[in-house]
Amino acid sequence: MVNNVNYLISGDDDGNLIVFNLIDFSICYRLKHKREVISISISPDELSFATGGFDKTVQIWNLSKGSNLGKYFHVGPVYKIMYYDDLIISCSKDKMIRMFKVSKNKVISDLSVDDEIYDFDYSCNLLITGLKNSKVNFFY
Repeated sequence: MVNNVNYLISGDDDGNLIVFNLIDFSICYRLKHKREVISISISPDELSFATGGFDKTVQIWNLSKGSNLGKYFHVGPVYKIMYYDDLIISCSKDKMIRMFKVSKNKVISDLSVDDEIYDFDYSCNLLITGLKNSKVNFFY
């Protein structure tokens, strides 16, 4: 579940996404993944949001309208996605970190590791990953 000042976004194990208006507590719209929604991130400018799930997709949505702005794929279920400025970073069971440049609508980097990636953090051009086998990787 993710929220900003005006919206709250929830995802569930049935692949449902619901965007709520926090001003009047109404449902703005419903969206759908084919499988479980695991991660949601709102863009820094709050104009869009990204979702990732067990259907192996990362999808980008217009926040105010709910229209789909793009989709990219992993080979395995997506565990986490996060917006960082104009980047969306995602990690997956497929042992890949993908970096997607939103303004260019393309994947700009794929990083491969030796096990499933459960979590990551990105700050000051440093990417840190946490793997299923308890390893931590640093990418500059």
